[in-house]
Amino acid sequence: MKKNTLILLTVIFLFSILLSSKYIKFEKNSFEYAINDSTKITIKEDFKGKFPVYYSEMIIPACNTGECRLINITMFWDIYGNYLKYSVPKDAPLTKYNHKEFKKNEYLRLHKILNNPKSKYSKFTIDKLTEKQAKNKYKVDATSGSTIKLLYDAERIKGAVKTTHTLWHIANGKIKNILFKKTKNKYSNSKSKLPYDNIFTKTLNKNLIEQEESKISNNNKDVSILISNYFLRNNIKSKKSKKFLKQYNFIEN
Repeated sequence: MKKNTLILLTVIFLFSILLSSKYIKFEKNSFEYAINDSTKITIKEDFKGKFPVYYSEMIIPACNTGECRLINITMFWDIYGNYLKYSVPKDAPLTKYNHKEFKKNEYLRLHKILNNPKSKYSKFTIDKLTEKQAKNKYKVDATSGSTIKLLYDAERIKGAVKTTHTLWHIANGKIKNILFKKTKNKYSNSKSKLPYDNIFTKTLNKNLIEQEESKISNNNKDVSILISNYFLRNNIKSKKSKKFLKQYNFIEN
């Protein structure tokens, strides 16, 4: 009897430690997401500021052969599951074929590609790419079996097709609906109002475009990049947005 009581008390003690631990608290604000059969990433919430977001700090392979260099990147989504931005460590820049580092303008090009949910990267899987296609980016067999022109110049980073493909599918995959569902549950349970609207569902007239454009500022980078992303997707010309994106640093200081 005493032995059973001792075991029970031990279990209760250990359980109380687990409940008070940071690990359990961390689990409440994060979850695992499988990007393929062998790789999972952890997605966390950052809802403390005025502009809440989801993000994932990940170190993942660019391809599934085991020969590609790992990608060290942090990716962000807004509360509706829309891709927002990314950042990479200064000491771990993105690389292309033969481990050549990305050029400054290629970081912006990657951002523009990730921001396009209708990109041609959605039309093929990474295992359809041969090494020659990955290096030179000519043609690839789509999942339908037909041959398509892989990408427009604006959608390619020569020597980084696999990296771009992997990141695009993380940014724009099933995660969008998962994040939006989590947001709706979170705010419906707390009875709080969503802190900002889903700009991607809006049709902006000239006056509203000017209003949104006036919000673009280096003092509020998350709002600015969200608006710039909307302008990019809808081919809205904005000198202020273009200048902001051109100066934006995707490499952590």
